[in-house]
Amino acid sequence: MTGWMDGANVGTYKEHMADSQRMLLLMIKPPAFVAEQIRALPGVDKERRVDLLHQTILPIGERAEAGQYLDAVADALGGLDTRPFEACFDRIVATPGRAAKLVPSGRLPEQRRLHRGVVSVLDGKGVGYQPYKFAPHVTLHYDWQGAALKQEIEPIRWLVDTLLLVESFHGKARHEELGRWPLRPRQGTLFPYLSCAMETAQAA
Repeated sequence: MTGWMDGANVGTYKEHMADSQRMLLLMIKPPAFVAEQIRALPGVDKERRVDLLHQTILPIGERAEAGQYLDAVADALGGLDTRPFEACFDRIVATPGRAAKLVPSGRLPEQRRLHRGVVSVLDGKGVGYQPYKFAPHVTLHYDWQGAALKQEIEPIRWLVDTLLLVESFHGKARHEELGRWPLRPRQGTLFPYLSCAMETAQAA
């Protein structure tokens, strides 16, 4: 299922963000000390609060239409089976007139596993969401007007152990947390979470 609306009205996440003032998003956020590290990077909007830095896992929909399904979203996410992992971003890319982003050089399989897991539990409960091409990134600036950037940096890392449901007030620089779900280590695993180095070794 990919939307709250009938097929004629379902659009992409970007289209709905452009038109909507309030979106429900599933996301992960860096802790405060990591957000401050990100703030010091080239390409960051220094006027934007650091607590707004995030990576979208899946957009649910506009609050006006999807808000009535919050209980169903919460029920579905209660069945999420994903272990904690380390997020790693080591490149900045920016295009004048578009966004500046923090991106990974690798594929980040655990992040993709979280995305697939979220989609799976929502589909299993018949809960809709917005079409979204998942590409891990943290937006640093939504309207970058500087020179083009393509820069490698020291990796920005943090332990992802919680999935957040947030209402984003578009254009108002405001997030309101509506729910959170801990990521739990699998029983019997030797490692409580998967580090970036371990992901790279497994992918090799």
